[in-house]
Amino acid sequence: MKHLFATLPLFLFAILAQSQVTNESLQGLKLNDANRAIIKDGYTLSNGWHIQPGDTLYLGKGTLSNKAFASIYQSKTSFAAMGGTLNDKMNGQNSLKPGQATRVIVKRLQVIGSKRGGYTAIAVVGAGMIGYNYWVELDNAVESGEVKTPAQYASSKQTETDKPITSAADELKKYKELLDSGAISKEEYEAAKKKLLGN
Repeated sequence: MKHLFATLPLFLFAILAQSQVTNESLQGLKLNDANRAIIKDGYTLSNGWHIQPGDTLYLGKGTLSNKAFASIYQSKTSFAAMGGTLNDKMNGQNSLKPGQATRVIVKRLQVIGSKRGGYTAIAVVGAGMIGYNYWVELDNAVESGEVKTPAQYASSKQTETDKPITSAADELKKYKELLDSGAISKEEYEAAKKKLLGN
């Protein structure tokens, strides 16, 4: 009994010492600090779902017009993704295609973006026949239904429909991140912006 009371404070301290890395807690950090935090502690979505390396993500339906996944795409450093044009990116040419995978395993977590523009939590997963690395934009993929939320974390809104809603603002944000990372040129960004805003 003495051992129980002696170890209880240590156990409670260990639980309280674990920090939850969320989208809000990443903002304002330097990129290296944000990456260290997500690698060390995993990532917790706004619905409370905690994701870490080794977890299995079950895929829903792609949200692009060709049924490909808007928030699951080949990493910018993948051999297969290099050299694509903005048109390829807009049409989901580097996105995970329907039928390529029904579930993926998280290899690692990382953060992309900038302190000024904000960060996006990424799960790096292997998918497809050859096992290329794909990036899963966790918040966007879960919100759009491209990654299925486990029942204990699903809100009634998520379970009501499989049809995700993506706004022009969300798409514009993705293109801004591509611009900031150097994956597209300023001209490609402006063309996409013009197309999305209907100017």
